[in-house]
Amino acid sequence: MSDDDVLSLLRRWYEGDQQALNALVATIEPWLQADVRAQLRGAASAAIDPADVVQQAIVNFLQWGPRFQPESAAQLRSLLQRIATNNLIDELRRQERRATHSDSLSGAGRRMTAYASDSGSSLRPERSAARNEEREWLRLGLQFLSEEERYLLVASEVDGLPWKDIAAQLGLDSPDAARVRAGRLKIRLANILRQLQGGRTPA
Repeated sequence: MSDDDVLSLLRRWYEGDQQALNALVATIEPWLQADVRAQLRGAASAAIDPADVVQQAIVNFLQWGPRFQPESAAQLRSLLQRIATNNLIDELRRQERRATHSDSLSGAGRRMTAYASDSGSSLRPERSAARNEEREWLRLGLQFLSEEERYLLVASEVDGLPWKDIAAQLGLDSPDAARVRAGRLKIRLANILRQLQGGRTPA
């Protein structure tokens, strides 16, 4: 399938064509699964099937994510690669934290960091469409931060965890260090969102 065909399928899906979504997933899923498996070879958990994580990430992003308008098919592939890889890494880390009883994020916080969870069940538009869209842009923007950075912002802004607990989880020197770092990350995230909403992916 040509790059023009991929972008055409995306546009058709944004216009409500369910068959276009199915065709887009079928086109993207095989190479993305292979790419994620190659990147994370040796890190996979027996309890996680990378194929399932990749499929959920693609479908949930396309169904519930913001209507991001990529400049090219390559840009779309790069974005989906980032999302799928982040989701698999986050899930592996959550398994490690659960094993040590240190997974401090709520269900809402975990959904905010990833697309592999059942985001559709909690993000259907029962609330105002504008608020829902803003949340989805934020979720997309978080994909361009590291796992630790995503945790810091979600723990403080979504879950409202105490700064001392966040600092301890991340190995920071003090609650003030966590607070200052979060302030800097919010400025960076705002810049990322401006780029994404302008159709560009941050470097």
